[in-house]
Amino acid sequence: KKMFFLHLLLQISALAFVLYVFYFGRNHPGPLRWLNAKLVQGVDAAFDWLVPAFVRRRLNLLTETRNCGLQVVFLALLLGLFAGFYLTAMQRYIPSPSISHWHVAGVYIVVLVNLAFFLIASIADAGSISAENHAAAMSEFAYDGQVFVPRRLCAACLRLKPARSKHCGLCGTCVRRCDHHCYWINNCVGAGNHVFFLVWMCTLVGMTWYGSYLLFRAFQEHTRVHRLWQAYFLDGQGRSRQVTLSVLCQYLLETEPVMSGLFLFLLLLSVLLTGFVGFHVYLATRGCTVNEHSKVKTKKLSAFPYDKGVWSNLREFLLLHSGKRD
Repeated sequence: KKMFFLHLLLQISALAFVLYVFYFGRNHPGPLRWLNAKLVQGVDAAFDWLVPAFVRRRLNLLTETRNCGLQVVFLALLLGLFAGFYLTAMQRYIPSPSISHWHVAGVYIVVLVNLAFFLIASIADAGSISAENHAAAMSEFAYDGQVFVPRRLCAACLRLKPARSKHCGLCGTCVRRCDHHCYWINNCVGAGNHVFFLVWMCTLVGMTWYGSYLLFRAFQEHTRVHRLWQAYFLDGQGRSRQVTLSVLCQYLLETEPVMSGLFLFLLLLSVLLTGFVGFHVYLATRGCTVNEHSKVKTKKLSAFPYDKGVWSNLREFLLLHSGKRD
């Protein structure tokens, strides 16, 4: 049992590492950025070879223009995963003698809270800088003189760039304390919605881990009800042997393919998203954004210029959307 779980953990961790490097490696100077470049080149080459040109042009619209394509994909994925979870696990095993009925309410609460913050992060103004609020944005943060220097003009907006701002070509505006543009919410992540974005991601991580846990418990209940641990199988020599963990898992994969696929997908997604959210929480504790982190690493600075200490950074982060600061 220990060796099986160790192999499964290693495989999931290796795949999660590859996916993390592919999506976020460019933000880490050194070996991770080099691996990211090689992975992206390989994927691009395979994509160009496998996918027809007219399909590629349509797919490029998802990242080259502001559109709700990936928002629809997220909602469809959430609905599909919930439907699969409901039909395979909730209807059959939740609740059950070993799984409390409170988990039924827990599932609906987690999904609805995640959906609510997804919508809020998508709709909320990220912190767009206009002619009307430009003066206030200019005085919001001081220039550090290294990452952000004064008297720089935004070539698109034709206005001076406030400290910690960044112009987003997709949104067509400079954004206060800009973190990044998120295609999944079809919106920038900035001073106005950064808190909502991170809460959405935290609830998404909680939802995937919670779903993985409940599916694991459903498998336990399925095994108990059908007495699978007391079953026997015939080996290659025709000898009767008591079921082992590896044989049981193979049996469950064959007899419960939807529930097994959901469990493995959610487990992998949980590991990947935990790393992503952990990175964003770390940046929040350092008073830094993804945009600033990239600039600091590129300039090889020894410290984040707006770091005031963990608690002051977190307090400022939580008050960003209200415009209040220490």
